[in-house]
Amino acid sequence: MTYYRLDRHRRPTAPVTEGSAAQSVDWRHLYSFDRSYWYILGLHVLFAAVFFPFRTTYVIEYFQHVKGLTLQQASFANRVGSTWSRTRSGAIAHSFLSLPNSRSTAPRKR
Repeated sequence: MTYYRLDRHRRPTAPVTEGSAAQSVDWRHLYSFDRSYWYILGLHVLFAAVFFPFRTTYVIEYFQHVKGLTLQQASFANRVGSTWSRTRSGAIAHSFLSLPNSRSTAPRKR
Protein backbone atom coordinates (compact mmCIF):
# COMPACT_ATOMS: atom_id res chain seq x y z
CA MET A 1 0.00 0.00 0.00
CA THR A 2 2.85 2.37 0.83
CA TYR A 3 4.54 1.69 -2.48
CA TYR A 4 1.29 2.41 -4.31
CA ARG A 5 0.96 5.79 -2.60
CA LEU A 6 4.56 6.72 -3.34
CA ASP A 7 4.33 5.54 -6.93
CA ARG A 8 1.07 7.36 -7.53
CA HIS A 9 2.79 10.71 -6.99
CA ARG A 10 5.56 9.93 -9.48
CA ARG A 11 3.48 8.75 -12.41
CA PRO A 12 4.06 10.56 -15.70
CA THR A 13 1.49 13.19 -16.56
CA ALA A 14 1.76 12.81 -20.34
CA PRO A 15 -1.19 10.97 -21.86
CA VAL A 16 -0.54 7.54 -23.32
CA THR A 17 -1.42 7.27 -26.99
CA GLU A 18 -1.71 4.25 -29.23
CA GLY A 19 1.48 5.12 -31.12
CA SER A 20 3.64 5.42 -28.03
CA ALA A 21 5.64 2.31 -27.31
CA ALA A 22 5.81 0.91 -23.79
CA GLN A 23 9.16 1.37 -22.13
CA SER A 24 10.99 -1.94 -22.17
CA VAL A 25 13.63 -3.17 -19.79
CA ASP A 26 17.13 -2.96 -21.15
CA TRP A 27 19.03 -5.67 -19.29
CA ARG A 28 22.38 -4.34 -20.53
CA HIS A 29 22.09 -1.50 -18.02
CA LEU A 30 22.75 -4.02 -15.24
CA TYR A 31 26.37 -4.20 -16.41
CA SER A 32 26.75 -0.42 -16.14
CA PHE A 33 26.57 -0.41 -12.33
CA ASP A 34 29.80 0.02 -10.43
CA ARG A 35 31.41 -3.07 -8.89
CA SER A 36 30.88 -1.66 -5.39
CA TYR A 37 27.11 -1.85 -5.98
CA TRP A 38 27.33 -5.59 -6.64
CA TYR A 39 29.52 -6.16 -3.57
CA ILE A 40 27.05 -4.35 -1.33
CA LEU A 41 24.13 -6.23 -2.89
CA GLY A 42 25.93 -9.53 -2.30
CA LEU A 43 26.57 -8.63 1.34
CA HIS A 44 22.90 -7.83 1.83
CA VAL A 45 21.84 -11.15 0.33
CA LEU A 46 24.31 -13.07 2.51
CA PHE A 47 23.15 -11.20 5.62
CA ALA A 48 19.51 -11.95 4.85
CA ALA A 49 20.26 -15.61 4.13
CA VAL A 50 21.99 -16.06 7.48
CA PHE A 51 19.94 -13.80 9.73
CA PHE A 52 16.29 -14.00 8.70
CA PRO A 53 15.61 -17.75 9.08
CA PHE A 54 16.50 -17.56 12.77
CA ARG A 55 15.21 -14.08 13.56
CA THR A 56 11.72 -15.03 14.70
CA THR A 57 12.86 -17.86 16.95
CA TYR A 58 15.52 -15.82 18.72
CA VAL A 59 13.32 -12.77 19.14
CA ILE A 60 10.49 -14.77 20.68
CA GLU A 61 12.90 -16.55 23.04
CA TYR A 62 14.45 -13.21 24.00
CA PHE A 63 11.06 -11.72 24.82
CA GLN A 64 10.14 -14.79 26.86
CA HIS A 65 13.34 -15.18 28.88
CA VAL A 66 14.61 -11.62 29.24
CA LYS A 67 11.40 -9.60 29.24
CA GLY A 68 9.25 -12.26 30.95
CA LEU A 69 6.48 -12.35 28.34
CA THR A 70 4.29 -15.34 27.59
CA LEU A 71 4.55 -17.12 24.25
CA GLN A 72 1.45 -15.33 22.97
CA GLN A 73 2.69 -11.90 24.07
CA ALA A 74 6.16 -12.52 22.61
CA SER A 75 4.67 -13.68 19.30
CA PHE A 76 2.47 -10.59 19.12
CA ALA A 77 5.43 -8.28 19.87
CA ASN A 78 7.46 -10.05 17.19
CA ARG A 79 4.65 -9.65 14.65
CA VAL A 80 4.25 -5.93 15.42
CA GLY A 81 8.00 -5.37 15.13
CA SER A 82 8.21 -7.27 11.85
CA THR A 83 5.31 -5.34 10.36
CA TRP A 84 6.77 -2.02 11.45
CA SER A 85 10.20 -2.82 10.00
CA ARG A 86 8.72 -3.96 6.68
CA THR A 87 6.66 -0.82 6.25
CA ARG A 88 9.45 1.55 7.32
CA SER A 89 12.11 -0.08 5.12
CA GLY A 90 10.13 0.89 2.02
CA ALA A 91 9.97 4.53 3.09
CA ILE A 92 13.67 4.60 3.94
CA ALA A 93 14.58 3.01 0.62
CA HIS A 94 12.43 5.54 -1.21
CA SER A 95 14.20 8.43 0.54
CA PHE A 96 17.62 7.02 -0.42
CA LEU A 97 16.57 6.41 -4.01
CA SER A 98 15.47 10.00 -4.41
CA LEU A 99 18.95 11.30 -3.48
CA PRO A 100 21.29 12.16 -6.38
CA ASN A 101 24.07 9.63 -6.88
CA SER A 102 27.13 10.71 -8.83
CA ARG A 103 28.69 7.21 -8.86
CA SER A 104 25.91 5.54 -10.81
CA THR A 105 26.46 5.30 -14.53
CA ALA A 106 22.95 4.10 -15.27
CA PRO A 107 20.57 6.69 -16.69
CA ARG A 108 18.42 8.34 -14.03
CA LYS A 109 14.70 8.94 -14.53
CA ARG A 110 13.29 12.27 -13.44
